[in-house]
This record gives sequence, C-alpha cells and structure tokens, in this order.
Amino acid sequence: MFTISNIRERARQTLNETPGIYQVAIIPVTISVIVQLISFSRNSLAGVSAEELASPSYFISTSLFPIFYGLLLGMLSLSVIWTIFNIIKGGKTTTSFKDSLSIFNHKDFWKIFRTYILKSFLLFLWGILFYLGIGLLIGAGTMITIIAASSQTLDPNALPMEILAILGLMAMGGILLMLLGLALYIPQIYAYSQVEYILFEQLEREEYTSAFSIIRSSRKLMKGYKFKRFTLDLSFIGWFLLVIITFGLAGLYVWPYHYAAQMHFHEEILDDQAKKMSYV
Repeated sequence: MFTISNIRERARQTLNETPGIYQVAIIPVTISVIVQLISFSRNSLAGVSAEELASPSYFISTSLFPIFYGLLLGMLSLSVIWTIFNIIKGGKTTTSFKDSLSIFNHKDFWKIFRTYILKSFLLFLWGILFYLGIGLLIGAGTMITIIAASSQTLDPNALPMEILAILGLMAMGGILLMLLGLALYIPQIYAYSQVEYILFEQLEREEYTSAFSIIRSSRKLMKGYKFKRFTLDLSFIGWFLLVIITFGLAGLYVWPYHYAAQMHFHEEILDDQAKKMSYV
C-alpha cells in the first residue's frame, strides 16, 4: 500500500537487513560535524571589525567555502544513495566504510557529476528569488553591524532615520522575496527529487541519454506525487531536529534511513503508475 508509514517501515527493514549500512554515512557526517563545530566556535559578528566585514577576502572566504562544502557533501550523499540503490534494486547484501566513497569510483562518474551539477544549477535558478531575499536580510543586518561598530553604539535608535528607513525596506523586501521564492522553489525541489534514481536506473540499463532528459523524466514522474513526497519529508522533521541538536551526529542513522525511504518512495511511484496503466 502506498502510504508514508509503509514506506518508512520498509526503509527500516532495509536498514535492519543490511549489515554495515550506517558506515556509509561516516564520512559525510564527520565532515558535517567538524564544520558545524567550527562554525559554532567562531567569533560572532560583534567580534569582527567593520574593516574585516567590508574586505573582499572576508566575503570570498564566507562565500566560496559553503559552495565547496555543499558540493563535497552532495557527492558524498550520492555515494549513500548509490549504495542504497544497489541494496534495494541490485540485491547488495552488505556494506562497508569504503562504500561512502563509492560514487567517486563509479565507471560513469562524469555522467553522474554532470547531472548533479545541472540539477543543482537549475534548482539555484528556481530559488534565485529566495536567495535574493536572504541576501537582502543579511545585507541589512551586516550594514547595521558595520554602522554600529563604526559609531561605537549598539542602539538602533541612535541611527539616522533615513538609514533606518532604508534598512527597514531592505528587510521587508527580503522577507517578501523569500516567501515568493519559496512558493516557486519548493515545488521544483520535489519535481527534481527523482533525478538520482532515474539516473542510476538508466546507467544500469545503459540507456543514459543526457542530464536534461533525466531531469525532464523526473518532472514527469513526480506529477501528482509532489505533496506526498513533501509529507514523507515532513514525517522526518523530528529526526532532522535531532540531527541539528546533536551537531550532525544523529545523521549516522538518519541519513541512511531517509535515503532508504526516498528510494522506496521511488519504487512505490513506479508500482503505482504501473497499476494505473494496467487499468487503462
């Protein structure tokens, strides 16, 4: 039966029946924990001078590192997905630590990499309004910090009214863009959510054509299933909060569990569509 509870039950069964499954998440979780601990221990903005905030080197270090970090975690996550794909679809019965890097040894790595980059780029374009909203909010906050540091006062009421009005408009505009951006962005995240599974299926059958074709297939496959996929993620909200509280350590269990549930969701979509076709 195509229910969220059934999908999660099957995901737990997959984990319980696969020795070593949690080892595939060790590297991404370790990197995530280290980065979060470093970020947590960093000096707050109040401890950074106005000159440092305005310097190009500070901007580059705070902008490029998250991109590199996100790319690395994305590729490591693909290793987890690929391993779980092989367990559920390919009959793989055991896993080990080396599977956490399996995507880098895949014979079609560059096809996988191109598809991942294209998907990420297109999702970035869909989310650009959301990111602009975030940027406006961060910009307003940074300007307040710089001005306060320069004037050696933390009282916003001491700032000129014209500046406060501009910063207020920036903040309001940022919030509006964020909300509008989310309305556009979230449906596309779920429309693209089957890309990895379709990609691995095509590579296994040697039917790979192009990254664009896979993305179109994912959008087509997810028609009518986006909300159900959203409810699957929503059912994991408690687990996601646990990951945050534990600085990522709970990810050793949560990420394999979540990815296994996503894989079973993909299988359920295919079965559901096959049943519908049989009735036609």
